[in-house]
Amino acid sequence: MAVHLSAPTRLPWLIFDDPVQSMDDIHIANFAAIVRQLAFTHGRQVVIAIHEPELFEYLSLELAPSRPDQTLVKIVLERGAGATQVAVDRVEHHREQQLAGSEHGTQSDPR
Repeated sequence: MAVHLSAPTRLPWLIFDDPVQSMDDIHIANFAAIVRQLAFTHGRQVVIAIHEPELFEYLSLELAPSRPDQTLVKIVLERGAGATQVAVDRVEHHREQQLAGSEHGTQSDPR
């Protein structure tokens, strides 16, 4: 990861297999911040395999797009009864609705 942050690389992608398995919450948050920087600032495509649904959801939230030119693709594989189910969800950036009145430089009286 350090090489991808500090030097140009010929490989525009990174693949992680359950990288947060033995991390505590603080290290998981730091990992997510570094991956976000690699993906959105340095233009790397990042693939992360996560085996725990809670960690998958957390990283999905942390890596969600914050600009229109960013995308997150979530793929969930579930095995059972001799078959594998695949669910693909493409997360696009959505601009949040403005507060009433703030669009024109006015603010509502909170009283």
